[in-house]
This record gives sequence, structure tokens and C-alpha cells, in this order.
Amino acid sequence: MEVKKFKKYVLTGGPCTGKTTILRGLEQRIYTVIPEVAREVIAEEKAKEKENPGYRGIFPHVNLYEFEKRIIDKQFEYEQKIIDEIVFLDRSLVDAVAYAELNGKNLGNDVYQRIRHAGYTKIFYLDQLPFYMQDRERKEHPRLARRIHEQIYKTYRQTGFDIVIVPPISIERRIEFILKNLKG
Repeated sequence: MEVKKFKKYVLTGGPCTGKTTILRGLEQRIYTVIPEVAREVIAEEKAKEKENPGYRGIFPHVNLYEFEKRIIDKQFEYEQKIIDEIVFLDRSLVDAVAYAELNGKNLGNDVYQRIRHAGYTKIFYLDQLPFYMQDRERKEHPRLARRIHEQIYKTYRQTGFDIVIVPPISIERRIEFILKNLKG
């Protein structure tokens, strides 16, 4: 029996680097995409607060450690369900470690064990765009966004990944750049 080898390509970078837009473009080209888990966790927690007036949600500004743990568990769960040969991920387990480290938190050895066995094929680090826009979930000041961006790169390097830097060119050219760099 042949064992199917999955290829997990991670798109990462700081806030407002174009990850979501590029992933939408890849999805339109019929690639499988796993969206950013942090946004999903935030939406779930907001819904819980709305349904339960006394509930205080698990958000990064309330309890970063528990928030990142939730992200790691959900990300791991999604990655275990991958059935397509090629999948693009909006961030990975490594990003949760980067955010925690930036805030002086240690998520423990378990997460590094999960990272070692995650089987990420290639990391595409999206360089920052010449503009920065905040939204409902992206509340970071531009200076903090830059620090996050740098920490993410540092954490991927420290965990031993080779990184392909995607330049800040048009969305279509970034998608083409990524697709051309899937091999090798």
C-alpha cells in the first residue's frame, strides 16, 4: 500500500503582509487552503461572550498563553485532517510560538515536538507591504506589527526551517512567485 505524502506550504509573515489575499487567490486556482486559526478562535470567543454575558473570552490581550495554546490545538487538529496532496496554510504552529516568545511566554516542549512532526514542506515568508491597515482583528500598531514580523522570521529560523522570502510585489506576481517556488 502506497503512503500518500502531503505537501504543506506555509504562508507566514507579520500582520498585513497579504497572506489572506494570496490564499484566496490560491484557493481560486483550486488549491486547498487552511485559513488563519487565530481569527477563527477570536470569532468563537466573541460569540461565546455574546451568548454568555458573564463569560470573559480567551483573547491575546486577556490571556495570551491560553489563547496561543488554543491556536496550537486547533491548528494541529486542522493539519491532522489534511487529505489533499498540496495544501497552503495561513500560518503554522511556529507562528503561535513566535507570538508567545515576543510576549515573554514559553509554550513548552510539546509544541516543539508537534512542530518537528508537522512535516511542513516549505515556508513562504511574505515581506511587508508598503502600507499597513488595521481591521477588527488586526489591532496592532505599525511598530508592533514590524516587531511581530521580525519575530516570526527569527522563530522559523530558530526552528530550523528554510525560508523563501516573497517580495512585496502585486498579488498576482506573488502567487506566481510562490507557485514557481513549490519545488526545490
